[in-house]
Amino acid sequence: MKMTAADDLLVVFSSAEEVENFQPQFDEIEKCPGRGLLITAAAPPDSSFDFYSRFFCPKLGIYEASPRGGVLHLQLDKRNQRMLLRGKAVTVMEGSLLV
Repeated sequence: MKMTAADDLLVVFSSAEEVENFQPQFDEIEKCPGRGLLITAAAPPDSSFDFYSRFFCPKLGIYEASPRGGVLHLQLDKRNQRMLLRGKAVTVMEGSLLV
């Protein structure tokens, strides 16, 4: 177990199957140090993915982000020292903020 820069607890599982089958106990996760729990494992060799991961943050009302699943395409921009993320998104709310 390690802590991420965002103060999340990071746990690396031995298989992607363990990540998929993980049954979170939110009351126990809330007792953990940090903001939330991120679990991850290397994808199976026959998969077209690099890793599987799930994130739980019941302290902030996020019980899983996202139970629908999804795919991220990552690209390292060395020149600008940035990681570029691409993927599909769903708009769940729109609004305006007046200040």
